Amino acid sequence: MDSPSVTSPATWSSVHELLAVLAVEGTAGSIVDCGAGTGATLATIARRAPGSALTALDVDESALEKLVRRLPQVRVVRHDLARPLPLPDGGVDVVVSHNTLECLVEPAALLADVARVLRPGGRAVLGHTDFETIVVTIDDRDLARRVLLTYAELQILNGEGLATGVPDRGLGRFGRGSCR
Repeated sequence: MDSPSVTSPATWSSVHELLAVLAVEGTAGSIVDCGAGTGATLATIARRAPGSALTALDVDESALEKLVRRLPQVRVVRHDLARPLPLPDGGVDVVVSHNTLECLVEPAALLADVARVLRPGGRAVLGHTDFETIVVTIDDRDLARRVLLTYAELQILNGEGLATGVPDRGLGRFGRGSCR
């Protein structure tokens, strides 16, 4: 019997595991996570490729503080991804990013900059969870629908590239904020 493909859920336990599998397939010396948050993806990559040079980019200072406590070996850079990446041309083996592009006003600008920083033959691993089709099982089905629709409709963006307003679904302060 054939073994499952790398993208088969049978081979990974979370989306971060899948991203890590794709990021470290082959040789990956330097890996940059754009929109690293608290480091879930980088933690998984660090376990799979302990010798890699890991860099976390994120605008959220409190998330980066948590990342530093979790992964002290990671180079952390507070950076707004709406601006050019603070990395040299052709100096990165892998760029990974999950649930970040949809938070930017101009995602194509980040993609162009990712191409700039990747070495020839480098790899970009971009992931997105489709919250409109996710399954949530809780007793309050109306609440589940409102939460998922609110998250799926984070389309109103401010000048900093983060969502600041969503349709009112009766969630009060929980229905407002960034893509985080």
